[in-house]
Formats: sequence, structure tokens, C-alpha cells
Amino acid sequence: MAAITVGLAAGALTVTPASAADNAYIGQAPEGMTMSLYDYTVVKEGAADDAATNTCYACLTEGINSSADSGGHLLKFMYNKPDAEIASKATGRLKTIMDSQLNSYTPLVGGYKFTAGAKTDGGYPIVAIPGSTLTESTRYLFDDSTQTGKKIVDKNVTPSMFDYDTKTGIYRFGSSNMVSEYNPSLHRMETWHEPGTVTSSSMWNFFPFDHQSKMNDTENKNHYFGVKFTSPIVTGVDNTDGHGSHLKFYFSGDDDLWLVVDGVLVATVSGSLNRLGMTVDFTDGTIVQQTGYNTSTKQGVYETSTIKARFNAANVTPAGGFNGNTFAPNTKHTMQVFYLERGNYASNLSLETNLIARYPLKYDLKGGSGKGPNQVQN
Repeated sequence: MAAITVGLAAGALTVTPASAADNAYIGQAPEGMTMSLYDYTVVKEGAADDAATNTCYACLTEGINSSADSGGHLLKFMYNKPDAEIASKATGRLKTIMDSQLNSYTPLVGGYKFTAGAKTDGGYPIVAIPGSTLTESTRYLFDDSTQTGKKIVDKNVTPSMFDYDTKTGIYRFGSSNMVSEYNPSLHRMETWHEPGTVTSSSMWNFFPFDHQSKMNDTENKNHYFGVKFTSPIVTGVDNTDGHGSHLKFYFSGDDDLWLVVDGVLVATVSGSLNRLGMTVDFTDGTIVQQTGYNTSTKQGVYETSTIKARFNAANVTPAGGFNGNTFAPNTKHTMQVFYLERGNYASNLSLETNLIARYPLKYDLKGGSGKGPNQVQN
């Protein structure tokens, strides 16, 4: 299952029509943000992949699931966990992989324990299977290498999929009522607002390779894909967004998401193939991410950390050092968001943030030391 919603704080809704014929529009793209799209296959693109791994034991080590290691890659792309008869065939390393909650819908779990820590493989997250020694970099999924079952679709996509609120400065994408489709000829995302048009799959409409007209169910879609967002961010003179609000990044969705800043794994909701959420506050450094769900209290279970703690765990000092539990003011950083849809069912994505590439400034040209204009918050 995959789900995504994105929002970035910046300023009333502004959109540009894309096609009067189907009511698409070009949303806003946060300044400096780029987007890369990857398409993965197990057996054959399209419907042939939909049920393949539910009925085919060999498919667990074919296509994008295959590697030189016995049992293939740790992250399996599959319609559902194979039935008991098929799964019982797994032995050795593959059995450990298939018994992992990384490749299961239930129970709802996620968080840091499914990674090898705050350190990354040159910026690429490293996944881990708890209770075992198995770890693996996600580099093969998002780099320029040639892999069986992997297609680099476009590394220069304009992420014009967001609504932008000029009053709050927030960029937002939510698959609960928005559908965004990749336009290959123009290398951009185009979006529809679709309240009430989706039947059983409300909130499950992030399929960038499928047209809006196909969003009435979760079948016959191009499942198995990856997205990478890369964006510069600055902390400003007081670690706010220039509107007096905290700099935040929010995500809710599935199947996997990793947030990396300056090469350090800051947050993740990777785990079971179900929807989880997280919030990273770059103003005070607080990280809150969902790790499960308490069926008795019907409340989410969360773990917390800070930006400073994650950087210390990776033994990395950011540019400018720290200010409390977050970055120092007036410093520049690079954020990368890695997302996977592996579950071949629903796909939901929600992103919301007010991170900015440039801090709004004005200059006092009359005062100062004479060595240059004084920087003043706008």
C-alpha cells in the first residue's frame, strides 16, 4: 500500500490551468525542489504484476526483488504476502526476509528500528530487519545504476503538484482529494482535485503513471514505483519561515518514506506496508514519528527524537553547528525524501511543509558598520 500527502509553508491558493478538457491544473512547485521518478517491475509491467507475487513463489526473487544474495533484496515488491503454502517454501535468508514486518501489512509498525541507524550510504537510507544481522542500502533503487526490474523514468521532473497557500506559506499535496499525474513530454506533474470521485479507495490515489480517469479503484494501476524529492532549505535569522511559523515537514502515507538531511537519516516511517505519519520541526528540532497503533486505546504509538540527536548519532556536524536541538540560524542544508510504493494495493501520500529555499530578507542600507548592509527580518 502507498499513500502520500505533501505540504510546504510559503502563501491563498494559486494554480494554473493545464488542460481545460479534463480539468487538470499545474500546481505549485516549491522553489528549488526537484523530483525523480522510478518504475519497478517484478514479472511484467502492468496487470501482470498485480497478482504475481501472491501466487508465485519464484517472484519473491525475480525482477526488482532479485539480487546476488540468496533470497534477493530485503525490500520485497509484492501484491500481498504470499499465502501460507507458498510462504512455507521459504528457507534460510529468504525466510528471515519474508518473516520480517518490512514485508507484511500487519501489525502496523515502523520507525528507526527498521534502519541501520542515522548513518546512510552516501545519503541513501539503509534498511534493517530487526532481530537479525541483515541490512541493505536502498542505493540500488534510487541511484543511476542499471538493475533488473528498475527503470529510471525521469530525473528532472518539476513537482508542480502542490497547492500553495499564500496566507500561510504552506505547500500541500494530499491524495485524499488530489490526483497527480506525470506528464512525460513536459517533465512535470499535473494535478486534479477529485473530491467524491473515488469509491472504495479514498485517500489512496497517488499513482503518478496513471491518468485521473483510472482512480476509481486500486486495480489495473502501474504499481511498484519510487519517488525522490530533493530540496534546499535555509533556517533564516530565527529558524522560522519568515511568516513567524515553525519550519516543519509533515508526511502521512505508505509504504516507505525516509527523510535525509545533509546525508543523515533524520526520520522514517518505513516498516509494515501500511499508513504511518511523522512530523519534523526544524525550528525547535523535534521529531515525532508513528511506530504503531494501540488497538486497545485506538491511539497511535509514537517515538521521538531531535535533529541534534540524529546528527550526533551519525557523528556528523552540520554547517554552522547547532542551536539547541536544531540547526544554527542562517544556515543552508539539503533535504532528500525517498518514497516507495511496494505493496501493490492502495497508494496514499500526504506531504505538507513550509520549508524554504531562500529566507525573505530586506536590507537596511543606512545603518550598520559600513562593511555591508545590515540583514533585517522581513
